[in-house]
Amino acid sequence: MFPFLEWLGMPSFANVLVYLFGESDEANKIVVSLFSLLLILFIFLIVLFPFRKYKKSS
Repeated sequence: MFPFLEWLGMPSFANVLVYLFGESDEANKIVVSLFSLLLILFIFLIVLFPFRKYKKSS
């Protein structure tokens, strides 16, 4: 699937992080780790809450 996204011109997540935060050093690793953790948590919550409502209504 990833070669298809590259064919469409979509950058990889690693390229996006380098573009946003620059080359990695110790401070950037912490910021990128926190950013990634928040992104994963946000996606998890987007999936979890509708699933709970769906399960409750059944």
